[in-house]
Order: sequence, then structure tokens, then C-alpha cells
Amino acid sequence: MIILEDGELLQRLKKGKQKALLEVIDRYGGYVYTIVKNIIGDLMRPEDIEETVSDIFYKLWANIDKVENDQPLKPYLIGMARNMARNKLREYKLVSPLEETEAAQEDLLCEEMEVKEQMQIIEEVLSKLPAVEREIFIRYYYYYEKVREIAERYQVSQSKVKMTLHRIRKLLKKELEGRGYGYGA
Repeated sequence: MIILEDGELLQRLKKGKQKALLEVIDRYGGYVYTIVKNIIGDLMRPEDIEETVSDIFYKLWANIDKVENDQPLKPYLIGMARNMARNKLREYKLVSPLEETEAAQEDLLCEEMEVKEQMQIIEEVLSKLPAVEREIFIRYYYYYEKVREIAERYQVSQSKVKMTLHRIRKLLKKELEGRGYGYGA
């Protein structure tokens, strides 16, 4: 069996191919189910969990044109699962204001963890670059030096500095997207 990349699956979904939806469900259904189950937990029946999961994939199918072509599906579906499971609880008034506050704090903690993970990925990519390229990137993005100043420091043209920065941003974006982040450097 050929395993399609997310981009190919999205294209097939946008063309209305039901087999692509079945493949998305097969690939990501377990993740979505686990997230919904962890949020809804013992507060609702198993049928409610299954209904919510089905609603998530239906919503993906119905709104596929709103999904960007280069957006990885896993983080998109995880976000949908969190939101729809919480909405299901709210719908049945099973979420207290305290739980809402805890959920918001949990979201902030998740975001903080994601930022740390992204920084580790960036550091990992930068560590593999030649020293001069790494320095150019750091001087521009961390020390806010101007392109002209960096070019003078390393005795290269300004266009070389700009091209180096562009290439590194592209490399970082590819690496971040490859690890499930829908946006890059």
C-alpha cells in the first residue's frame, strides 16, 4: 500500500475523493479519538466520544477548502479535537468555570512546551550549519544587526547575507513543518 503525504491527501480531499478521507481517518483517527476521550473522559458515554470523533472528520470533509494546502493534518486535527470535545462538554454544561480556567492554563502550558520544542529544533538545525552562516543568522535575528553591518563584518555582499538568511529560513520552515508545525521561520 502506498502511503500518501499530507499534501497529497489534502489535494485528493479537495477533489472530493472519499478514499482520501478514509485514509485520513485510518491514519489520524487514533490520535483524535484519544484526545477526545481524554477531554470528555468518564463524563459522557462512549457513544458521545465516537459521535464527536465522527463530527471532527465530517467537519474536516465539509470545510476542506479552508485548510491550506501546505498545512500538516495532524496538528490541525488535534486542534479540532480539543475544541470540539470542549464544546461538547460546554453543550451539556459539564464544564465549570474553574475547569475553563484550568483548560486555558493547560493551553498556555501546551503553547509554552511547543515553543520550547520549536526552539530546540531551531538550535539543532543551526548547529548543523557552517559557522559563518550560523553567525549571520544569529546576528540578524538575535542581535538585530543590519544586513549592511553583517556584510561588512564578514566581507561579503549584502545580497549574499540576504540569500543566506532566506535559505536558512526556508530550511527551518521545512524542518518545523516536517515535525508537525504548520508555520515556519
